[in-house]
Amino acid sequence: MKELTKVAKEIMAKRVEDICNDLAHSEWYRDIQNEIIMVRRQLINTESKNSRDLLELYDSLCLKLHCKTADELYLNAYIDGRGSEI
Repeated sequence: MKELTKVAKEIMAKRVEDICNDLAHSEWYRDIQNEIIMVRRQLINTESKNSRDLLELYDSLCLKLHCKTADELYLNAYIDGRGSEI
């Protein structure tokens, strides 16, 4: 039984890795990452008066990326569990 659990964990880990790789190549992921990079560059080159707004934007973009990625992971896990697309 332990061997079966180990194999199942390995299969699941590989599937999660594949999903993450797919997500990292999706257009929405690249778009959010590019926005984050632009805001970071602005933060580095800005005066302190604008930094609070830029930090809030940066945090918002990071949260958006995290939530969207988690949503997609769970959706793919659900689809895998059902054996078909929604």
